[in-house]
Amino acid sequence: MGNTDEYEVFHAISGLIVDTLEPVSIGDFTFFQFPRDCRVALQKFFLNPSQEAIDSWFRDLKESPAVISVKVKANDTEAAEIEAENLFKRITNIFRFQLFSIGNDLFDVSVYDKSHITKSTYVVISKTDGKHHFSVSGVRRQIELSKFLETDCRGFENLIQQLTISKLTNFQKRVLLAVDFLGLATRNIGQPSGFVHAITAIETLLSMGKMGISQNITDNYAFIMGTDLKNRKTLKQDTKKLYRIRSELAHGEKSIISVEDCKDAISHAYVLTNPPFGKKSALTFTNEEGEQEEEDLVYNRQDFWTTSSNKQLNFLQHINTLLKATGKAAVVVPDNVLFEGGAGETIRKKLLETCDFHTILRLPTGIFYKPGVKANVIFFDKRPASPERQTKEVWIYDLRTNMHFTLKQHPMTFVDLQDFVQCYNPDNRHERHETWSEENPEGRWRRFTIEEILARDKTSLDIFWIKDKSLADLDNLPAPEELAQDIMENLQSAMDGFSELLETLKKS
Repeated sequence: MGNTDEYEVFHAISGLIVDTLEPVSIGDFTFFQFPRDCRVALQKFFLNPSQEAIDSWFRDLKESPAVISVKVKANDTEAAEIEAENLFKRITNIFRFQLFSIGNDLFDVSVYDKSHITKSTYVVISKTDGKHHFSVSGVRRQIELSKFLETDCRGFENLIQQLTISKLTNFQKRVLLAVDFLGLATRNIGQPSGFVHAITAIETLLSMGKMGISQNITDNYAFIMGTDLKNRKTLKQDTKKLYRIRSELAHGEKSIISVEDCKDAISHAYVLTNPPFGKKSALTFTNEEGEQEEEDLVYNRQDFWTTSSNKQLNFLQHINTLLKATGKAAVVVPDNVLFEGGAGETIRKKLLETCDFHTILRLPTGIFYKPGVKANVIFFDKRPASPERQTKEVWIYDLRTNMHFTLKQHPMTFVDLQDFVQCYNPDNRHERHETWSEENPEGRWRRFTIEEILARDKTSLDIFWIKDKSLADLDNLPAPEELAQDIMENLQSAMDGFSELLETLKKS
């Protein structure tokens, strides 16, 4: 064997923009902006590299906006290249894992694949009725390195640093290998190979012990993720099913995987969530000319009822796909979800048809997200497929009208929700009693039949009936600080609306 020497290996990396003022070093890796940092890279080895040397060294990198390097120890240049190639492949999978974790599936980072600049156009035409589908695939946007450094919620830098550490614990090695498989899986989402890689990642982490691999995985997953004995038994059965499908695909017994294969195993009995608020849903990316552009983000999924750029509407559709046939959901949503037309109306009608959409809690203004935003909690139970409409009635509790809370002086507490909990009757919600009546128009708990709701314009669920005392009785106004707070919240809400309108006009 020859003497070991230290080398630094450079390669183009596509889909990534180094938007920092200086090259970025993470562990033994360095990211350079091309062509700005080429001279900086070469100055490590040459005092004053000529332009000819720069052009010679980096002639094959001009199609990519960034260059990556890694320091390795090897016996010769060929061995150094082989070692670097393995490390570049692994760091590519870390980037893909991170992109998937933060929900940016329109981007891809690769050291060897330049598909981000390749457009593949598909036109599919039905011979029977002439229906057609047009799509462009293979297009990947370029994402800034700072995005990864700012959202390091999955230990991004730590994963990269560990790639070149020689002494790692067995568990650290397992984590890195699992990330490798998950990175590969993100390249083939919806394909059998992607599914196999994803399950293999779970196998890598959980196949510990002397029992068989399948039993190890299912037992360990159920133990870690389960909340109680009943839940763990369910998780174990679901995991067994997924691993069986993985084995069938890997051994050729099965060539394709359908949604139905995994639907029961990956669906949830309960979903409690507060999706991100705001109507703006766009991606900022850098085009081939280096200019910043913005593109509306519209999800087109076959399991969605309709397409929309509204994040909350997409979240509602996504939640519906996650629920088991008897699953339950409680979701915090802004008012626009209850009254917006177009996609909003379509989704409300579908929820009323396929689920028991039984309860709405109208929350006080400004306790979620920021001042001026009016939010609600909607409760619905999914039901098995049926030709009959599942929602028969909707119960609404108004905790907003004539209720004034502030984040500091008068915050809302659990005590303020006690009346709603009692009216909701969680022990048996089918035994409920209205507090509203003709004799008590101030009652906050009211029932509406499905016929009443369907008769409303756009199937609006933004329903209120209690008179605002501040408008009806000028001699009984709220305290000055409460009035000032209401004014500020309304002004903020109006400004947000104007800002969204302005952004829309700029795009048109």
